[in-house]
Amino acid sequence: MIRRLRLWLATTSVLLLVIAALSASGTNAATGYIYIAFPTWLGNCPKGGSVTIINATTGPYGELWSTPAGGDKGDDKIYAKVLFNTNNLVTYQNFCRKGILGLSSYWDAAWQVTIRPTRSGQTFWVGRLGQSHN
Repeated sequence: MIRRLRLWLATTSVLLLVIAALSASGTNAATGYIYIAFPTWLGNCPKGGSVTIINATTGPYGELWSTPAGGDKGDDKIYAKVLFNTNNLVTYQNFCRKGILGLSSYWDAAWQVTIRPTRSGQTFWVGRLGQSHN
């Protein structure tokens, strides 16, 4: 009797684990691209200046997408690949251009935020002071 109960419990446990794994893997697999902006009004470039180069990674563990070598240059936003309806870790470091000739420019400290995008083309504004999205 005890042997059958142990067998039943073991079989039930394995089945529940398989069901949980299948349901978790099938619901959040969709990927797409969104905009992530790093505006100064959210605490980016705290010593002044504005973001002109971004080094970043995205994904549930930061493994899904990254900027090219040398960073994404020219403005304060990136077009990043993400998983939808899943928490995505965004790890980033911004280069802040400051001064007329850029002589006071600097790399800001690296930072991380977690976002949960729901659709392609969505925009997230992120920084040390928080985040918002459309």
